[in-house]
Amino acid sequence: MFFAVAFSIGVRLTRPVVGLVDVGMPAWRAGIHPGDEITEMNGQPVREFLELATNIALLPEGSEVRLTVRSPDGTVRKVRVKPVPDPMGRGLTIGVMPVAPIAERFEANSAAEKAGLKRGDLITAISFYDRIVGKKREVAIKDVRRLRTILSQHVEPGSEVVLTVRRDGKQIKIPVKTAVGVEERVMRLGMLNATEFVVDELRPGSPLKKVLRVGDRFLKADGVEIMTYYDILKAASDGAVTLTLSNGGETRQVTLTEKQVLLLEDDVKWKDYVARQVEVGYVLEGSAAEAAGIKRGDVVVEVDGKKVQSFTWFADYISKSRGRAMVLTILRNGRRVSVTAKPRPIRYAKIGIAFGMHRMLYRTDPISAMAIGAKRTWLWAKRVFLVIRGLFARTVAAKHLSGPVGIISISYAFAKLGLGTLLYLLGLISINLAIVNLLPIPVLDGGHLMFVAIEKLRGKPVSPGAQLAAQLVGLFLLLALIVFVTYNDVLRLVQTP
Repeated sequence: MFFAVAFSIGVRLTRPVVGLVDVGMPAWRAGIHPGDEITEMNGQPVREFLELATNIALLPEGSEVRLTVRSPDGTVRKVRVKPVPDPMGRGLTIGVMPVAPIAERFEANSAAEKAGLKRGDLITAISFYDRIVGKKREVAIKDVRRLRTILSQHVEPGSEVVLTVRRDGKQIKIPVKTAVGVEERVMRLGMLNATEFVVDELRPGSPLKKVLRVGDRFLKADGVEIMTYYDILKAASDGAVTLTLSNGGETRQVTLTEKQVLLLEDDVKWKDYVARQVEVGYVLEGSAAEAAGIKRGDVVVEVDGKKVQSFTWFADYISKSRGRAMVLTILRNGRRVSVTAKPRPIRYAKIGIAFGMHRMLYRTDPISAMAIGAKRTWLWAKRVFLVIRGLFARTVAAKHLSGPVGIISISYAFAKLGLGTLLYLLGLISINLAIVNLLPIPVLDGGHLMFVAIEKLRGKPVSPGAQLAAQLVGLFLLLALIVFVTYNDVLRLVQTP
């Protein structure tokens, strides 16, 4: 009933517009890009992103899906994708998410809001001074991932950037003086580990296919050994870079423009590289590593007298240091050298935007709303099933569960989107409660049904004493769950800026 009334009033739903595409996943291989809208699945219209994700998640493994995709320029094409198991255990997936560089809400005293950004603005480009390459750059923003990378790694905290946003069909440039964001709980030395770049796969239709091949190993950029992606980016900052590649015993050189270098992030799936040692590939300017005298090419073999087991172990050790000074033993040109380094909290350029999704107001007549409401009830029931299955399979973290405090917080956010959207949330909560109530836990209706089923199988009822004991255990578990989810909710509220 909640859903039927909600759709009669109007509900703000997430359009099936792709915000992020995971490299190497089925959607990436099918040539789906951020900004594409998926309008049909197997010949059936797709109204919202959740509907698409749920229907794909519940498909049998090995299924093939036919999608109709509309590009931002209006071009319509049909693609076939074969979903794969979700790494998070939520059924099958094609590797897309709806989060886009759209301003959904602003933090208190947000730098972006002070500068004039408004809710619903779509960020399409950013102009900034790149502290990595040492020059001013303007980069097109296709997805949230690229924007976050630029703000966290390339922009000096506290410096000014210029955001190009699309608002009411117009492009507007807005200067924003970034704030200094500090992540006190995560410590870093400010250096990147050396890695290898070997092409494992190229996105279908990518312009890079004209110059790169599967199996290409990146050796040098303008004659300098490539140890990190920054080496390629810095070399291309003048407009182009000459790369030395090897493949199957053959060595060759190719030239990439700066624009093509940016495609390396989106159109290339690199072979997995497991760092067996901590070899410094890049030292950030002004970092703790630079202050300690650590240099490119150094190999860290010990920290505080402990042998470095792996790069992951080393990063975890640094992160848990709480800023305590530590002694690093490094190999430099074959000699052992000791340096003292004091990890620092992560600092990043902060604009104070919580990013959202492409939304639409969906409204229909009361009769159609009842039919849609019934379908929506079934859709959300399937989503709850996926979460419960993930909890038992331990692929969904229990910390993501919410209780009364979380519901109040979410309700406030939904209420801002309108009465219809708030009623939609109430319908969702009702479905969750109904399904949880049917779980075979004593004190819940599902527990009573379980006792009835046992009675049918045994031919006699469960003894009152056993029922009472089971109900006490069920009550204890239920109260423990309430305390746990309330703790989760309070923790999220405290940690949210």
